[in-house]
Amino acid sequence: MLITPQKVIPHRTSGALPRLGQINFVNCLPVVVPMQQSEWQKNAQVFYANPAELNSAFEAQLLDIGAMSSFYFLQNGTLRLVEGLSISSEGAVASVMFYSKRRPADLHGCKIAVPNCSATSVNLLLTLLKENFSIVPELVFEDAPHINNPVIEGALVIGDQALRAETEWNEKFFRADLGEWWRIVTGLPMVFGVWAARAEWANVESEQFDSISKNLLGAVQTGLGSQFDAVVAEGCRRTGMCQERMVKYFTQDLNYAMTDRHMEALELYGSLCRKHGLI
Repeated sequence: MLITPQKVIPHRTSGALPRLGQINFVNCLPVVVPMQQSEWQKNAQVFYANPAELNSAFEAQLLDIGAMSSFYFLQNGTLRLVEGLSISSEGAVASVMFYSKRRPADLHGCKIAVPNCSATSVNLLLTLLKENFSIVPELVFEDAPHINNPVIEGALVIGDQALRAETEWNEKFFRADLGEWWRIVTGLPMVFGVWAARAEWANVESEQFDSISKNLLGAVQTGLGSQFDAVVAEGCRRTGMCQERMVKYFTQDLNYAMTDRHMEALELYGSLCRKHGLI
């Protein structure tokens, strides 16, 4: 059973376990489910929240290591990456979707609803609109962006909400999968999230950093291997989607590697964000 996200993270005391932050979206279930069904947590205190909350916790030095948005990793500039692990896509990702009532080229100055919990996706959308159409929209930050508001011309939805929107919005509005859009423009995978640690902690506690990094890599291997049925079942429970759709999501839409191509893509995303004044 998954633990309810903990919003209050205590300051670390001497001798306490490392504090690990984990995104609790469906796309992280291959890490989260094994994390909940094993004893490796004895090596860390685990806190679950959305990307924006975890980014803020890292900024306040309340976390030592964990998942974070790619945008925050690039913006911070002082974090030590956990090698070999990411939340990425090699094309269409299905859980980062942009819907609009008119063509993207006609959205300059229009109000677009965006999630207040995902800096990577929001800045990716801004980058693609500026690169492709020289468009600068007016962003409206919401907990759960919705396109049915008459003053809203577009909506960016992510994670669980994006998966649920497939059956409601796909036939009604213009749609763009941001993972696919990025791949068309760059020819590279899109890295939405990474795992990293505060460098000052990782350098001092190098053995703990290495051990937790190894456990995280082991978790995703288990989640896509021996515990895959449990991962798919939890994904179905959260989204209401069928088993076949969830299997495709975890095995085809998502990618958890961090290869040289992923690093190139991450660096390009950062370069474009800087080009457009977002970092």
